[in-house]
Amino acid sequence: MKRLYVFIFIVICMISCKTESQKCLESQNYLKAFSKGLNADLPPANAFLIFFISLENGEMMQVNNVVLQHIYFNNYKNDFSFEDFVCLLYSNELKIDATILKKYEERCIVFKLDKHIVNYSTTELKKTFCDNTENYWVLKNNLQKNIQMSVLYTFSKNKFYVSFNDPAGNYVINEKI
Repeated sequence: MKRLYVFIFIVICMISCKTESQKCLESQNYLKAFSKGLNADLPPANAFLIFFISLENGEMMQVNNVVLQHIYFNNYKNDFSFEDFVCLLYSNELKIDATILKKYEERCIVFKLDKHIVNYSTTELKKTFCDNTENYWVLKNNLQKNIQMSVLYTFSKNKFYVSFNDPAGNYVINEKI
């Protein structure tokens, strides 16, 4: 009987390990874009990309790829590889303490996720909140901050690349980089 319990425990452990690694495998191509040009001394190659981080207090934070890599190098490089760090953040398994983010608050947006919007399909998001161009979508500027950020978060969770077009002052959503 003892052997049966040990066997069941081992099987459960193997399944849970596979599930965790599967989450990263499914998003691996998407997440690779955030690690291009990884260097503690230089800005990343895709500095314009936006990433979303869950905070311990239940709020979300929108950061650009420069801030994401600063957070990693200043706080987590001894604990995880950058790829594992990004995967844990993307799957909401790692929540960042808000005190770590204090020095980045000028360059980030903190918001409450709108639970209604995260249930929209990407087709609904595009029709409702975006203007379409030939190769990408532009988020409408007349939205409240929480709605705007929740729409961008939902696109991101569906593996769309989100960036901010500084000269035009709007958010751009792409399927590919």
